[in-house]
Amino acid sequence: MQKLIPPWENVSVVKPASGPQDGQRAILRMHIGPAHLDWIAEHCGYVEGKQFADKQISGPFAYWLHTHIFHAISESECELIDHVEYELPIAPISRLIMDDWVRNKLERMFKFRHQVTTAECEEDCNSAH
Repeated sequence: MQKLIPPWENVSVVKPASGPQDGQRAILRMHIGPAHLDWIAEHCGYVEGKQFADKQISGPFAYWLHTHIFHAISESECELIDHVEYELPIAPISRLIMDDWVRNKLERMFKFRHQVTTAECEEDCNSAH
């Protein structure tokens, strides 16, 4: 899980989820200067080989649901689709002020995560042969 956190983010994994199954929880710590905020997410919506989701139990958003969807392209390839629903705290004011910034930050993070995931999968595939 730590590999999926971009190096420019000041976030650490306090407790990784032990699997994608429903009810598993992960705790991330966001460092903000000398303070920190723990983000607790719980897995839900698990369908083996197809998808799982993270819903925020507590953290920086008023609402957060991130669904990881694995879409088969062929026998040996799949596409990872991230579907994110969120609401910023103090909406609608925060939406006007911060929504573009949050969207750009998320796009940059998911691009990094997809690059890491692709590299890991290719490494696993090459070491299996």
